[in-house]
Amino acid sequence: MLFLILSVGRNLSVLRERHSTLIAAGYSVTSAHSKEEAMDKLLEGDFDLVLICPSLGKDGRLLVNAVRRLRPSISVVSTTLNEDPIMHDRGAYIDACNSDEIVATVGEILRSEHKKFLAKRVANAGPHATTHAKATT
Repeated sequence: MLFLILSVGRNLSVLRERHSTLIAAGYSVTSAHSKEEAMDKLLEGDFDLVLICPSLGKDGRLLVNAVRRLRPSISVVSTTLNEDPIMHDRGAYIDACNSDEIVATVGEILRSEHKKFLAKRVANAGPHATTHAKATT
């Protein structure tokens, strides 16, 4: 399954590197340079994860709140060297900006969320949702 990631940050070199790293790992990635651009892209697309760089500052928290309000099923991850207390409600932190760690953590979160989605889908389907016809010969 191809996962769609929205990567957001003001530091263009970090954003480009992160974009390349995630593309190389097999993800579909869209980048945004501001909270406003990220919101526009969120309204246009159906993302599985929003990856936020601490370079957004307070706009990062505003973006998290907007994602939670508009698209609560989307996972939100912050890349940071230290947990920022103002961002305490984010879904996850990656405590380094190491490319390998970002790819591993993003993959783990997306696989976990996908398993939850499938489990919920099966639970909601119930026994009557699928029937299999036997072929007659």
